[in-house]
Amino acid sequence: MRLPLSLVLLLLLLSLLLLPSASFAPLRPRLAARGFRAGVDGADGPLPFSTAARPQVLFVDRLAEELGLSEAERAKVASRFPQYAKAVVCSTADPAMDFLRERLRLSTKELVKLVVAAPSVLVRRPEESLEPKLAWLQQRLGMSEKETRKMLTRFPIIFNLSIVENLEPKLVWLQQRLGMSEEQTRKMVMRFPSIFSFSIADNLEPTLSFLASRLQLSPDQLRAFVLRQPTMLCANTEGMEERLQFVQGRFELSDEELLRFVERVPGLLCMHVENNLAPTIAFFEDALGKEVARDFLVNDSPVTLARGLTRLKARKALVDALGLGIDKSLASKMAHATDAKFLNFLGLDEDAALRLLPSPDPSRLPPPAPGRASLRLSAEPAPFSAARPPALSRLPRALAFGGRLPGGRVSLRLNAEAESSSFSTASRPQVLFVDRLAEELGLSAAERAKVASNIPQFATQQVCSTADPAMDFLRERLRLSTKELVKLVVAHPSVLGLSPKENLEPKLVWLRQHLGMSEEQTRKMVMRYPSIFGMSIAENLEPKLVWLRERLGMSEEQTRKMVMSYPSIFNYSIEENLEPKLVWLRERLGMSEEETCKMLMRLPAISGYSISENLEPTLCFLASRLQLSPDQLRAFVLRVPTMLCANTEGMEERLQFVQGRFELSDEEVLRFVERLPVLLVMHVENNLAPTIAFFEDTLGKEVARDFLVNDSPATLARGLTRLKARKALVDALGLHVDKSLASKMATSTDAKFLHHLGLDEDAALRLFPSPSVPQWDHP
Repeated sequence: MRLPLSLVLLLLLLSLLLLPSASFAPLRPRLAARGFRAGVDGADGPLPFSTAARPQVLFVDRLAEELGLSEAERAKVASRFPQYAKAVVCSTADPAMDFLRERLRLSTKELVKLVVAAPSVLVRRPEESLEPKLAWLQQRLGMSEKETRKMLTRFPIIFNLSIVENLEPKLVWLQQRLGMSEEQTRKMVMRFPSIFSFSIADNLEPTLSFLASRLQLSPDQLRAFVLRQPTMLCANTEGMEERLQFVQGRFELSDEELLRFVERVPGLLCMHVENNLAPTIAFFEDALGKEVARDFLVNDSPVTLARGLTRLKARKALVDALGLGIDKSLASKMAHATDAKFLNFLGLDEDAALRLLPSPDPSRLPPPAPGRASLRLSAEPAPFSAARPPALSRLPRALAFGGRLPGGRVSLRLNAEAESSSFSTASRPQVLFVDRLAEELGLSAAERAKVASNIPQFATQQVCSTADPAMDFLRERLRLSTKELVKLVVAHPSVLGLSPKENLEPKLVWLRQHLGMSEEQTRKMVMRYPSIFGMSIAENLEPKLVWLRERLGMSEEQTRKMVMSYPSIFNYSIEENLEPKLVWLRERLGMSEEETCKMLMRLPAISGYSISENLEPTLCFLASRLQLSPDQLRAFVLRVPTMLCANTEGMEERLQFVQGRFELSDEEVLRFVERLPVLLVMHVENNLAPTIAFFEDTLGKEVARDFLVNDSPATLARGLTRLKARKALVDALGLHVDKSLASKMATSTDAKFLHHLGLDEDAALRLFPSPSVPQWDHP
């Protein structure tokens, strides 16, 4: 029997009304699955009804496709500039890449190298940032096009540095502090452009003061030191003192002898004691005897200390196989001669050298390369004749650097960890430290690549003696899970090179004692900002904390909140950044001392913006575009300080859009912005345009204009996803939307909005068409 349609509909309605009501708590997951979370606030108010946005291609993936980036290169770009792994569009990228290709004549390969090294260059506008830097380098340093191109491909981070606050002051300081000429300054910058990334107050000046005091250098000697070895400017003074004390004590040098020694080998100041100086000196003391080794290294050839110990051990193995005694002359040739010249000095050719040494296990040798004769050694070496003409033409220069010969031959360099010397055609299997780390922590290929790129030593060395103690400390002291440890190590792998006793523990103690942090707060701080482990307490953290409290009048609680919300404040120099910013804000905006300090407390991120390239252009734009008086400009900034960090082109785009869409006069635009200053940092395509269109469709164009311009401009700052979801609920009830209901749709919490409609969550759930909810885009 077929039932009438009206009866079927009646039964369906009764079944919906008679559904058993679930308790409030169990309903939340069901309701949340439909995008509805009553009474829970999100970033822009109560969380929305809708589900996730449509799939979108991230900018970093588009970049990887356009430039042909490898997975490791893509991961490096995403890690160095995380915005690229979140954003879909970067409007400045194409103009920046076109500029770099055309202005610097970069090939795709060179462009890839530059972008991977400094991905943030793509957010720089050619006319505002890139071109001025090129012009400055050429005009200020007299660089040719070729020299400028070479310098920027080596050090692209210069595009991120301010001319007024960084580049020009550094040059002036170098010339005045060291008495350098323009030509000397130019040559130093070209040899060592990384000097621009170091602080004068925190790095450069303390280093020069240390060298002048410790070695009793005159100004001319100090200048000569720096010109010869500019990298010492960026060395740690504690490390330099350690090296000087080690050499002075090991060789029993007077202060005068120490100065002469360092003048002959200034690279000593940047060498590692345990990994270089100590084992190299021990090697020569064992080979020559202690007294002869001292005379050789101090008086005859100090630069020998900079030679690779691996090559020295390999050559000594060959000398020992010949039964020769080592004197200073032979030691000098072991240290400085190329492989070809060293073999010629010994009267050997390559084959004879190979036969003199033990044959390796044949099972460990790789097969010969296709089309080449096998170079495996015989188990019984053929008799050696020193009179045989050497075939040195087959010994490429690459051997001096450990390069592999065609067909499988290897250089006369041995692994420093090898227990016995062997010039085999296949070097022994070696596991690099980064691979051991990847295996122990379960790193992905991208995470491994990121660690290797941040700390290249991990990809070339087999051992890091501090790694295990550091990881054990982080696990136990901070109670880190393996997942958290991986996150910390990938973000800041250099932490594994720090000593728990001398560095990690003192930093944690300092955070608790001086900032009053609990164990959990300390743990969160370190997880969020692990680079704090690499900062000096005496030279960085303590002075910054004292300045914040004394200069800004901050309490312990305020200081703790600022540091936890913006730990990067420790990156900025007091003399070159923080103090000048306060002075500029006070003078430029006519702020009182109290207002200026409160501004920096509310927006510490302002420290990361350049006065000349960001802050001043923004203020000039606002004053000119909106015809603001000084008092109005100050009131604007105090109300929404984040506008100081906004892009002027973006602000102009938003103002033109609103003025055109609502047909506003300049005076009406000013009143509108005064009521909604956050408009200046909103996105047109993702927020303003679709939100206005939504209300025009809901209320009608004229009513929507009156509502948004005169009644409730702040509605434009509400989330469009939530508005669409609530409109769907209103439509399901068959209600008409007027300005009153529109205001409640925009400003009420979910709980209050449901109450206004006379619904509870169960009723909303039954009315809400969850299976057919459109996949609305997020604003």
